[in-house]
Parts: sequence; structure tokens; C-alpha cells
Amino acid sequence: MADQVQCPNCGGYRVTTSKVETLWISVPFSSAERRKSITQWLIGIPVSIIIVLAIGFLSTALGLDNDNPVAIGVGWIGLPFLCVILIAPFAIPYLLFHKKTKNVVKGQLYHYYCSLCGYRWSWETGTPTPQVNVRPDLIAKGSQRLEEEEEERRQAAAATWYLQQRQKK
Repeated sequence: MADQVQCPNCGGYRVTTSKVETLWISVPFSSAERRKSITQWLIGIPVSIIIVLAIGFLSTALGLDNDNPVAIGVGWIGLPFLCVILIAPFAIPYLLFHKKTKNVVKGQLYHYYCSLCGYRWSWETGTPTPQVNVRPDLIAKGSQRLEEEEEERRQAAAATWYLQQRQKK
């Protein structure tokens, strides 16, 4: 019973978790993270452009596309796309870390429901658990109500089964 949650209203243990939410908090990026992304951006883009231009000039200088005019057009038209592909690994970290803050998980928020007394409450990880007030009268009433509901369900199931058996005959 140590792992069970106790209702703070009646003290009963017939508690269910109705919903669990993740709580987020905004935390500023460290200066090292921001410096690294800016450095990647400032070095990566010129290097990528130089690589793309070198490939274009080498293909032209070696005559790989001289005999086909379509290949010349496709080669030089394809350079911007190649440039984007090479720049993306440097640009994405910069764009991600350019923001001042990042979202980090703060904790979990649990929503509980007591089947005995109908009490609902929420509890966040890292906070103290609510104080429990044991109320035997509410526990007894809730237990009796739950037993009556269970008996009604059994009777309804028995009646349904009886009707199904009569229909089969």
C-alpha cells in the first residue's frame, strides 16, 4: 500500500489517475551553445559556397559538360540546390540556437479522482503531497455505493445473459 495514492478528502485508497501532463519551463541557452552555433554559421556558409563553386568550375574546366549544353545548364542551375544542401547542416543549429530560450521538462502534473467520495485533485512532482484527512464515514458511504453499483451491474449482466439464452432457444 506504500505505492498507492491516498485521497486527501476521505483517506480512502480507491484513487485513479485520470490524466498526466508534462510541465515545461523556458531556460536560456548557455553562451557556449550560442557561440558554437554562430561559429558554425560563420565558417560553414563560406566553406560550403567555396566547395560548390569549386565543383562547378572543375566540372567546366575538365570539360565534363562541354559536349552537352543541357548538362552545362543543369550543372550551373543545380549549384544553388547543392549550396542549400551543404549549408543546411550549418544553418539549422544557428536557427535553433538563435532563440534566447529553450523548453525543458519541469516535471509531471498528475490529476487524481477518488472513487469513494468523488474528490478530484492535482499533484505536481517535486511538491509535497496533500495532507490526508481520514473520514471513515465517507469511506463507508463510498464503499456501500460502489457495492450497490457493482450489484446492479451484475444483475444487468445476468439479465442480458438470460435474454440471450432465451433468444437462442
